[in-house]
Amino acid sequence: MDTLVPGIQRPGLERTRLDHSVVHDAVRPTGVYVVSRTAADDVESAIPVASGLLAAHAHLTTDGRRAIVVTEWVDAASHEAAVAPAGPGFTRYALHHAFADDRVVSPPS
Repeated sequence: MDTLVPGIQRPGLERTRLDHSVVHDAVRPTGVYVVSRTAADDVESAIPVASGLLAAHAHLTTDGRRAIVVTEWVDAASHEAAVAPAGPGFTRYALHHAFADDRVVSPPS
């Protein structure tokens, strides 16, 4: 978009780059994705060690001060059990469909 529309301003856009990932189980399908924001120094505490956590991906903003953490969970109940004491501060998403080899793939029911 920035190349197609020189000088475009997009307030609120945070550019990030993948800093690191931890994958606990690459075989089980992801039931829920959770996105949270935190200070870059607090990334490790934003990734709980819990049953049902399949993977975590930490993306740092280009200024290196903030992080967006995307975690993959077996289901919403697993995530709720892991973060109940911590309270809000995240957004939960369910996979609608994905693309694989130029095909639309729906998640298992």
